[in-house]
Amino acid sequence: MITACFHAKRAAELSPEDISFKEDLLLFYDLPEQLISKEEANKIAKEILMIDPDNATVKSIFKNNRLLMDHL
Repeated sequence: MITACFHAKRAAELSPEDISFKEDLLLFYDLPEQLISKEEANKIAKEILMIDPDNATVKSIFKNNRLLMDHL
């Protein structure tokens, strides 16, 4: 699982304009192990919402984990 997270981070770095990679990365916050921090998840969510304000992945993860939506 950690390797998959590393590859998702790398893919998001190499193609920052492709939000699907950022969505994949954000899913690692939604796991019980939370392989990315709350701060990193918020940062990624902000980047996604700047491009797609109605992004279903972000909304789902915020609903499930109650990230700090007021900071978006």
